[in-house]
Amino acid sequence: MICPFCNENEATIHFTEVINGKMEETHMCEECAVKKGIETSIPFSFGDILSAITKGIENLSQLENENFLENPSCSACGLTLKDFIKQGRLGCPKCYDTFNVALKDIIKNVQKSPNHTGKFPKIFPRDEDSKRRIAELEEKLSQAVKNEHYEDCAVYRDEIKRLKQAVESN
Repeated sequence: MICPFCNENEATIHFTEVINGKMEETHMCEECAVKKGIETSIPFSFGDILSAITKGIENLSQLENENFLENPSCSACGLTLKDFIKQGRLGCPKCYDTFNVALKDIIKNVQKSPNHTGKFPKIFPRDEDSKRRIAELEEKLSQAVKNEHYEDCAVYRDEIKRLKQAVESN
């Protein structure tokens, strides 16, 4: 597949976004991904991930003689921890909440943190940056109103609105 952005290189980066509950997949070459601010390097090896998952599942399987593996079961899909050990994967998104305590160590070993925070392309502003930028724009808006530069006011207003929506959605 050729990159649709440059129409030259092979698309080797496959970027998936979920926007308003709809999954959108974008394919591009590494060069175009870098231009769009999408991180292309992986800070860990897949061997590390597999090792951490295997170790976590082995630790869980040591509890096999206890009733802990049968209870709780996921209210959405019915999966038990025993099923998870056999299959090596969860049944649905609700499983993460149901088995939170048991999965915490596995997730921590895989990600080096107990919580998944995800990654954003560098082109997406972080909340702190957005809040600082909003404050700057509000000050500029105030000055533009004082000086009766209404065209600038509209631009500042729209940018403030866009940034506030971005912060809320994060």
